[in-house]
Amino acid sequence: MRNDDQIVLHKNMAELLVNNPDIPEYQQVDLPQNENFVDVDESTYLPALFLQTQKSRLWVKLKPPSGSTEPEFRYLRVAISDIMGQTRFMKKMIQIGDDAELMRIQTILLMAHKFRSGLAQNIPIPLLQLFLSEVSGILHTYVLDQGVEKLGNAPCAFTFIVLGSEGRCEQTLKTDQDNAIIYEKDDENKSHQEYFLKLGSFVNKKLDSYGFELCRGEIMAGNAKWCASLDTWKKYFSTWVKTPQPMAVMQSTIFFDFRNAYGQNEPGYRLRHHLSEIIAGRSDLFFFHLAQNALDSAVPLGLFGGFKRERNGTMDIKKAMLPPVNMARIWALKHGILHTSTLGRLWALSQKAVIKTTEYEEMSEYYKALMQYRIEQQLHRIIDLNRPPNNHFDPTDLPKADQQIMKDAFKKFKELQLRIRFEFRAGY
Repeated sequence: MRNDDQIVLHKNMAELLVNNPDIPEYQQVDLPQNENFVDVDESTYLPALFLQTQKSRLWVKLKPPSGSTEPEFRYLRVAISDIMGQTRFMKKMIQIGDDAELMRIQTILLMAHKFRSGLAQNIPIPLLQLFLSEVSGILHTYVLDQGVEKLGNAPCAFTFIVLGSEGRCEQTLKTDQDNAIIYEKDDENKSHQEYFLKLGSFVNKKLDSYGFELCRGEIMAGNAKWCASLDTWKKYFSTWVKTPQPMAVMQSTIFFDFRNAYGQNEPGYRLRHHLSEIIAGRSDLFFFHLAQNALDSAVPLGLFGGFKRERNGTMDIKKAMLPPVNMARIWALKHGILHTSTLGRLWALSQKAVIKTTEYEEMSEYYKALMQYRIEQQLHRIIDLNRPPNNHFDPTDLPKADQQIMKDAFKKFKELQLRIRFEFRAGY
């Protein structure tokens, strides 16, 4: 293993500050708006903090050591790349960013080696995925900064949002772009949208050249439909919730997983608040259609307990993992949970007693296990076979014990689908 593949996990705040003194520190007057700070001290176990919040970046309020002459608190922004000792790696990614062809080749390969190193050190899959989200976030920021520099300052406040697996911080090494822009307001001659469409198109093309494939469904910021004012976005969500159509609800699911990635946070926060408000009203038909969409994600388990595979003998594990993603989303929306990650939603649901603590523990372990199988087969294709990653593999190639874990997971998914069917039946 090459030395630069090694991940060094800084487990507590004291160790992190010693090894990474460049972490941004903020005076109280400069603190960002609408940020929730996590109270920590120098002994705080950082991996658990990131796993619980399911965020790749945290704002922390650091208590000084007892008897210290330092100010009462220090405010810092800590990223998963910091606690995993990968700040240098981030800088390297940026340095090769001007060479698009090199970036396309290197991005996935570099990440694959980091993932394999992390798995060899028993670093939890969710932490590695948060690290990948952080890498993606850094590249988005780099590209958007370039776009704003090229086009000039934005004409109004805006938020660049990421959707789907990226919004949930659940990207794997096989991913495409799902993103959009919310800008504060339209003007009379639509020049605001003209600016943001140029910005979105620039970003989409640039990210594609760096290995983040264009979305086949064109759910991207360079598409005029998904580059719109806050008022237009509110209308979209109101239509999906208040007058839902089955196909429209199915196509809109990834938008409910959106996460702010760049720009001013306010437009994104206001849209999230609007969504919470309209869902709090009567939205039975919306949840019925959302449930039907969740039930359409078939669990690949046969009548006699064997795996259902495609004609070529493989299983699409991405599709096989959709049931818990869809179920966590529908319950999270129903119960006003703001988490976007699947594990974060399941944890919050257990805190509200929507699901039992034992169900949360069971579901999260199954989800992490399946995600690990998925990523391991992608690593095999990238590193060992020198092929592009995909989501297909033959589950019978797994050891017998892992096959049984997968079957037990699918049985649990079916059990919860029955509950969804009953809870969100027509006219409930």
